[in-house]
Amino acid sequence: MQNITDRQKWPLCTKAIMVAFVTLLCLSCIVPVESESKTKLRVLTYNVLRGFQNDDNRHEQVVAWIAAQKPDVVALQELNRYTEEKLKEDAHSWGHPYVQLCKVKSGFHLGLTSRKPIEKVHLVAKKGLWHGIIHGQTHGIDFFVLHLAPKPEDVRLPETEIVLSEIQSILSVDRPAILLGDFNSASRLDNDYYQLKSSYEPKYKVMDQYLNRGWIDLVYQHQGKITEKQMSVPSLIKENRWGFWRIDYILASAQLAKKCISARIVKNSATDYLSDHYPVIADFDWP
Repeated sequence: MQNITDRQKWPLCTKAIMVAFVTLLCLSCIVPVESESKTKLRVLTYNVLRGFQNDDNRHEQVVAWIAAQKPDVVALQELNRYTEEKLKEDAHSWGHPYVQLCKVKSGFHLGLTSRKPIEKVHLVAKKGLWHGIIHGQTHGIDFFVLHLAPKPEDVRLPETEIVLSEIQSILSVDRPAILLGDFNSASRLDNDYYQLKSSYEPKYKVMDQYLNRGWIDLVYQHQGKITEKQMSVPSLIKENRWGFWRIDYILASAQLAKKCISARIVKNSATDYLSDHYPVIADFDWP
């Protein structure tokens, strides 16, 4: 039998390598990569300071900043002078065709926008609520957007009872849910910080009501002991007369909280002058 020389072996080796490569390529198309098999849901809440105070430049910067974060759901507070058409125009800039605006007597309107349809909507603006509540289902989650009164705790406590009663009347058992917005309230979870840094005695009864009902504070869950970097007010746009406070939250139902992969208050040079509050973002492996 004639021996195969090294020159003759080379084409055979090359052909075998090519066949193996094509086979692996085909298999990679059939079996998805693990990191691509999960969908990330990004939720953002932001108090935008009195409807941007007719400051077109700040409005444009906030809209551009939100768009750059690529959120899937956005909750907004203090949409003063807003109409649904104006909210739709803003939301279009960050890729959200679906919006809900809750207009309230205080003029500090609430907004909810989403990449997906918002269904089973309840807009709650009733006696006892300083501003109001938006409820809507989107991305398979019940969202509740609120803005509690910028008043003493004895005003916000009965307001909180109304909020929790409304949620209980709307929310089905075991439904994944998120409660988010400006609570104007300190949390007992941040007590270590306040005892060291605050010259004012914090009051925790309002946030206790939510935490005791099983709502999970996602920023605390992921950041642990809170520092000044995780305080949500004030930004550099206002003089700091009262110290730093965390009053903006994203709370989640217990099972949904397990799906949260990160949560943080976005406090940096980009957000220092956009509003008097800093925005809060939470990311989920969802569904």
